[in-house]
Amino acid sequence: MLPTQSEKFLCPMCNGTGVCGKDKVPTNYVKPTLRLPPMSLQSINSSSISKNEAVQISQFNAAGDVHLPSLPHIKSKESNFTGIMGDYSITVEHDLLGPLERINNPHEVLRQSIAKLKQNQWESSTEAILDIIQISRYYPEMLDPNMSLINRSLCSLMRNTRPHIVRTASKVAMELFETIKCTQRPEFDELVAILLQKTAHMNKSVRHDVNKALDTMIVHIPVSHCTRAITSAAGHKNPLVRSTVSRLLITIVELIGVDSFFLSLHLKDTRRKIFVVLAKFIIDGNYETRNNAKTLIKLLMAHEDFETFFNQDVDCKLLDKIDKQIINLKYST
Repeated sequence: MLPTQSEKFLCPMCNGTGVCGKDKVPTNYVKPTLRLPPMSLQSINSSSISKNEAVQISQFNAAGDVHLPSLPHIKSKESNFTGIMGDYSITVEHDLLGPLERINNPHEVLRQSIAKLKQNQWESSTEAILDIIQISRYYPEMLDPNMSLINRSLCSLMRNTRPHIVRTASKVAMELFETIKCTQRPEFDELVAILLQKTAHMNKSVRHDVNKALDTMIVHIPVSHCTRAITSAAGHKNPLVRSTVSRLLITIVELIGVDSFFLSLHLKDTRRKIFVVLAKFIIDGNYETRNNAKTLIKLLMAHEDFETFFNQDVDCKLLDKIDKQIINLKYST
């Protein structure tokens, strides 16, 4: 039975003595604390403080109500952070292809480069394409018979898991688009497809380089070849790839001109492919892709023959799906 308030409770262990055990020695418990004893720096003569004592005093910094010693030998993480751009940030600001140097013996260099490409090893292939770029800058006609092998090697390097190898291959492809302008199939279509796929790469520098290579391709490669290779990736599952396709289509139409886009007979197939892709992109789930498609359609709507060619080239079932969007674009300001 519990004791009442008027009764006193006697501890059965110590019988009121306050100690227990055989030694019968009372134990005094000291409450642990991290608080330092108060110290008045004004009462300390600064001239009498030694160097070691000054260091010990400076190591204690207040952090709320708990005084913890700081570790001066450990630098702050923020002070050591210099910023990282991708996996190989050292090569970001440098030309991966090297300086413009004329090769003294281009035939021998080309022979050695082709032999390295046939080894199908990424180390030797990287060295070979760097030499091939130097040849393309001064002797582009020498590379024409070997462009099939060169483009296949570029496709292999573009699939490499190392970002700096992918960036180098992208820059080489960009230069070859400008100097050689080779559209030999199927290597050209495969190379463009891989470049479009790499626009969704996790490395920012890789995305920048492949987009720059695609922009160079649009400027220097004939429109029909560009449109065929680009629109083949319109159904890609990654929204970043579809967004890149929509952006490139805007650039293609701007380079052609709206009037030439509708009136040129040799652009009939190109116009049909662009219209079909735009009809799909205008209802795409990605906002940027959808917005680019609307921008291009509004640009083409200004021409008087837009409705005629658009209704002629796009499937009737697809027209029924996008009828509302087309009407909204037509009467929007």
